[in-house]
Amino acid sequence: MPGRPQMSVSDFVSELRGIVCATKDVAVEEEICESTSCFSTYENFKDYCCNKAFEVIGDDNQYKRYFSQCKENADVWAIKVHAGVQQVMGDIKSVQAMVETLQTQGKEKLYRLCLEVMTSSAPPVRRKNGWFICSISGARSDMCVEVGRQGKDSFSIVVHQKFSPFILYLWFCCKIEHIVKNQVRVWVGRQDTDEVDQLCRLFQDDDALVQRWYSIFRCSVAHVKLSILKESRSHSVGIS
Repeated sequence: MPGRPQMSVSDFVSELRGIVCATKDVAVEEEICESTSCFSTYENFKDYCCNKAFEVIGDDNQYKRYFSQCKENADVWAIKVHAGVQQVMGDIKSVQAMVETLQTQGKEKLYRLCLEVMTSSAPPVRRKNGWFICSISGARSDMCVEVGRQGKDSFSIVVHQKFSPFILYLWFCCKIEHIVKNQVRVWVGRQDTDEVDQLCRLFQDDDALVQRWYSIFRCSVAHVKLSILKESRSHSVGIS
């Protein structure tokens, strides 16, 4: 894997937006829909993003101390933001909990794949040219992708590209803090000011940007949870 170009976070987000736009609504039973939903509202998610953005825009430790003090003082805005952060974290933890069920069901290959995706510091999917055997299904195909990471603890597994949406969605929801902070740095670099207060106000007003992230986050949580639920009810690999 050395020397193989990594997908940038910006390119990754753009690719996922395309997947979200191409995804058609699938009718599922009400019980399943309830158990696989994303429970964070847009307001929850925006509060989460603003909290992470302010850590980037201002001094990280200084903002965290300020925010912590405001919570202790029961300031309304801090309580609201904290609730939003906790709700988003709750959705992430619910995804991680469903991944853990794969191990208890004896689906070790899929469980191992999910763990590697969730701990990867960079978008984990790269397209492969040629014929390969999918490590999950065992089928031979010329439409495969490589999932892995570079570095001292390098890891690589080849799977059919039908697993790509699941893998990308899983990485997005589990690495949302990293993604938001990365994209905020890109956003800051495009602004015409370096004044902290002004940047914070501008970010708060950029609903279009946060709405794009939120639409991906909602789809990510729901898709991953629904896929794992289907997998748990199937004797074949139903993840996609």
